[in-house]
Amino acid sequence: MSRLNARQTAVFAAIAVFAVTGAILAGATQRSDSDPRDHTSPGITIPRHWRIVWPFDAKATGLPTTHRDAGAYIMWFGKPYAHMHHGTA
Repeated sequence: MSRLNARQTAVFAAIAVFAVTGAILAGATQRSDSDPRDHTSPGITIPRHWRIVWPFDAKATGLPTTHRDAGAYIMWFGKPYAHMHHGTA
């Protein structure tokens, strides 16, 4: 495999960031902040937010793992698809 030049590296980095960041501008409804397979709990209304998918460690970052309408928290902490929500409310 050949080495990437600086421009190629920047392009790949930009694609990677775009792929793992999403804006949920219409908001959403979910069942749980800790269990993605929960289909029985009452719905939680989530205001518009940014979703950043990255292997965040709540203990290392100090971010909470409980729902917040504004500010950042880690959703589904400890799961392979844990991600940071950052509310814009």
